[in-house]
Amino acid sequence: MWRAIFIAAGVMAMIIGIETLVIESADIYTSRGSTAREFLDPSTVDGQSTITFEPPEWFPWMVLSTGAITVIYTFSLPKRFKAS
Repeated sequence: MWRAIFIAAGVMAMIIGIETLVIESADIYTSRGSTAREFLDPSTVDGQSTITFEPPEWFPWMVLSTGAITVIYTFSLPKRFKAS
């Protein structure tokens, strides 16, 4: 079970690393709940706020290499527990 968790975490890190290699910036929209007052009077609703994420040059390579090392390490672990 632990092996599968670490493989999944490593693969996810590699996917994030590849994605950040391709993009220059990402806009993250904050999810804000609405209230009954805003439903009745929509003119009081502010615009959606966004956060712009601009990864530094080293970030994709660090995440990609960390994920690859994690996956390689989990495949090199011996199988300690056998299925019963």
